[in-house]
Amino acid sequence: AYSSRFCSLTGMAGFRAAEVGWEDRHEFRWRVVLKEDLAELQQQIDSAAGNKAKRESLERQYEISKAVKEVFAALEKISQSEHAHRTLLAPQPGGPMFVTALEVAHPAPAANRKQKDKSSVLPMQADLNAAANLAFRAVAHPNAADIHHRLRTERKKGAKNQPDIFYAREKRRFGADKAVLLPEKGNDLPKEKNTNFFYDKHGVAQFGRARLETDAATSYPYASGPGVWKPVNDRVVQWRRCAAINRARLKAWIIDPEDEIPMA
Repeated sequence: AYSSRFCSLTGMAGFRAAEVGWEDRHEFRWRVVLKEDLAELQQQIDSAAGNKAKRESLERQYEISKAVKEVFAALEKISQSEHAHRTLLAPQPGGPMFVTALEVAHPAPAANRKQKDKSSVLPMQADLNAAANLAFRAVAHPNAADIHHRLRTERKKGAKNQPDIFYAREKRRFGADKAVLLPEKGNDLPKEKNTNFFYDKHGVAQFGRARLETDAATSYPYASGPGVWKPVNDRVVQWRRCAAINRARLKAWIIDPEDEIPMA
């Protein structure tokens, strides 16, 4: 479970993406977005000022459309360079590439890698990443939370005037004992009887954070499913993450991303 949703190098949750080239502008999914008029979308946003839900939906559509146009503007510029077949990254459900939700340092960077400041985990082939996760799980101790990412739980109703209690349902890890999961102050946990938590030491989740009673009192390394997957699956967030990677590529290729191609 979830072998394709986590980075095999760092344990961070992530999403799927694809390499896109200049010729891909003819594909239907890109062609439709490229035809969208940003000025018209902005007018619709302004006219929806009294409808919060509609305005937010239109603002998201505007940001994604703008991001797509910026990617293909950069690809057009690349197509006129001496390396015309280079590609840029774009979010794609089920795509062949895996991208970590946040930039994260490589745990063992190659000494000969040409990085002036730091070496980050790069997008990787998604199936190989999933296969590595499966291989690690086959040999890792059940306590290796950054490899066995999921923590299944059971919710038990608390005593009168007391909050409900979450117990971890992982016999391979805890044996017959039932470890208690404690929420961070101000964090609400899911209402379902049986729900999944995930090890999230890199802080992808902004809510639903919790810790095992055996963890340090200052650390809340677990997060609820909604807490983790809401930002990971957010298309706007995915586009921003890909834009940051693309900016680094353009800079490395000496194609200035700030020159007519803001990629913001």
